[in-house]
Amino acid sequence: VIDFSVKDDGTITGTIESDKFPESDLSLKGKVTIEGQVNIRLMYMDEVDIGGFIGTMTESTASGTWNNASAGNITGTWIASK
Repeated sequence: VIDFSVKDDGTITGTIESDKFPESDLSLKGKVTIEGQVNIRLMYMDEVDIGGFIGTMTESTASGTWNNASAGNITGTWIASK
C-alpha cells in the first residue's frame, strides 16, 4: 500500500507498507511542479535513495514509471487516483 500526500507547495511525502516485508522502513519524498511533473524518491530509513517514481499528475490522477535500484534495477508503470 502506498499512501502519500501533496502539500500546497508541491512537496510530496508518504509511506509504503508491504505484507511481505512488514518491518521495512520505506518512505516517499518528492515534488510535483505546477505543470504536473512528478519526481518521487523511494527512501529506506529516510536516508538511502533506492529508487523512485516519475510521471505526471493532475488534480485527480497520476501515472508514470518507477524503478527500484535495490532490487536489481527493476522497473514498471504506476497509476494513482484521488
